[in-house]
Parts: sequence; structure tokens; C-alpha cells
Amino acid sequence: MNIFPIEIAYEDVKYQFTVTRTSPDSIRLHINDQDIDVKVRETPEGALVANFAGVPHRILGMDEPLGLRLSVDGVTTLMPTIFDPSELRTDVTGKVVRYLQDNGKEVQAGDPFVEVEAMKMIMPIKATESGTVSHTMSPGSIINAGDLLATLQLKDPSKVKKIETHTEKLDIDESNLDVSPSDAVAYALSGYFQDVEQVAVSAMAGFTDINDASAFVAATVDSYLETENKFDSQLLDDVILGLIKDNKDSLETVIDVSMSHQQLRMRNKLILAILRQVETFPDRFDMNAIPTDMLDSLSNLSKLRSKQYGEIILSSSNIIMQSKIPSFDKRKEELRSALVKEDKDR
Repeated sequence: MNIFPIEIAYEDVKYQFTVTRTSPDSIRLHINDQDIDVKVRETPEGALVANFAGVPHRILGMDEPLGLRLSVDGVTTLMPTIFDPSELRTDVTGKVVRYLQDNGKEVQAGDPFVEVEAMKMIMPIKATESGTVSHTMSPGSIINAGDLLATLQLKDPSKVKKIETHTEKLDIDESNLDVSPSDAVAYALSGYFQDVEQVAVSAMAGFTDINDASAFVAATVDSYLETENKFDSQLLDDVILGLIKDNKDSLETVIDVSMSHQQLRMRNKLILAILRQVETFPDRFDMNAIPTDMLDSLSNLSKLRSKQYGEIILSSSNIIMQSKIPSFDKRKEELRSALVKEDKDR
């Protein structure tokens, strides 16, 4: 999963981030309309070196019962787990069997208030504080660890610690990671988030030779097809099982291929953006015919069958078809030659 939320608390303030992986060693943190790009690498001793705003920081972390203890550049800080005593949550995955206290009844701290079934066992879950209970799920409901089972109107409201949500920008200078257009294309093909429209424009803008441009397009399309040919018109589960069977000693390959295909929508947008650039080749390079390497790749692209590739099939087929239509200048020259020949025959 390359996009996920994360919430941390520090000094009674809650920070809600959206984390996006943009390459194997970089992430983008989004908070309150602010993006922070971070380059991350792991040291041999297990520490992380995070470079953001142009400055590297050495980070060590350890999970503890009270939260996450971080050491950043030698300064230790505890990021406490956010806990609301008025919320009664499950720490197991299973099913609600029955509530032991009726809605609106009082429950004491330490008393069981609900029974759940997990791993074919019935187990009680206890109230962490005293108060009036309100059920949020019905008996028989399927639950996952962390789900809210009930709320409490606390006997002692002072036990609820007020946690404010951070709503301003962080005091961090904005800086963009230096990524070449070709690397950005490779990251997008691997399933990492990129602004694919801009990436395609930037990647193709640097070419002044038709052979170089067509070679890049062919390589990009071939890389896309290397993954998608495995999934085209196949059941996902069958493909994954086949990948596992063929890569028993390298499950990272299975993960990489699966992650890439999971981002098919973004990858499709990238290929479509590049194909739109290809449509400009006749004017940009005075191209009379599609180079063989690019033609072969586009032909393979047009042979995809699943509906999820529909736009790409149509676009690549149109480019191939248009390439077979003589240009206006060529047709004019052919017409002129025909007229000259006709005059001579007379």
C-alpha cells in the first residue's frame, strides 16, 4: 500500500498526515495543504536517515506500551498513543456475540461489557472506565481490531484529556527532491505515486532526435507490458498464485509485480500521456514513418484484451492506423506525379 494515513500526538496536539510513497526510498507527507518530500535510507545499525528541507536527520524509534519513543539527532521524545477513555474498542478480530450490559446502563471500570468470538473462542472485553454505556454495534457484527464497540458517558469527565488537532502549516521549509524525468517514469511504472501527466511531458521534452524518443517510448511501453501481460484476461488470484510458484525464492518479486499492477489506473494515465506525446512526433521530428522499435511496442500494446486497457488499446491502434495514411505533402506529390505522367501519355 503506497498511500496511507498516520496520526501522531505530541504535547496534546494531534497531527494527521497522509503518507505517499513516491519511490523506493522517498515519501511525501501531506498535512493541511502542505507537502513535505522526504528521502529516507536505513543505516546498517537500523537507524533511519531522513533528509527533508535539505537537512539530514538521524532517527531511531522504539515501540513502547505508552507510545513510540523517538530519538531524533540525539534528542529523545515520546509520541504517546492517542487514547480516549470514553471509547471502548476491540483489540481482536472476530464477531460480537452479545452485550453484557444494556444500552444506557452503568458499567464499572474492569467489568466485562461485551463478549466477542475470536479464533473459535468466546472472550469478554472489559470497560476501561466507569460510566453509562451506549452500544455502537449489534450482536453478530463482524469486527476488526480497533473497531469501536461502545461509548461511555464517563462518571468522571475530567479523565478525558483534550487533544487538539493541528490545523496550520508546519514550520518546515518546502523543498522538492531532485528526480530526473526518466527516473520518475520508472517509479510510476513500479507503482509509486507520481504526477504522471507532468512526468510524461518532462520526459519527452528533452528529446531532439526521433530515434532516441522512439527508443524511450518503446522501453516504457515494454516495461508496462511486462507486468500487464501477466494479468491480461486472467483471474487475479490465479496470477498471484502463479507468481508465488515461479518465485518461491524471491517473494519480493511477487510483491513488486503486485504493487505495480495495483496502481494500474495511474500507470494507464502515464501510458496515455506518453501516447499523446507520440501523436506530436510527425510535427516535432518531421517523421514520415514510425520507427520499427516503437511500432512493435505499440502493436503489442494494441493487442491487450481486457476492458481495463480499453483507452490504451484505442489510442495505440489509432496511432498505428494514422501512421499508414500518407501525409498531405506526400499525397500532393503523388497526385502531381500522376498528373505529369498523364500529360506525357497524352
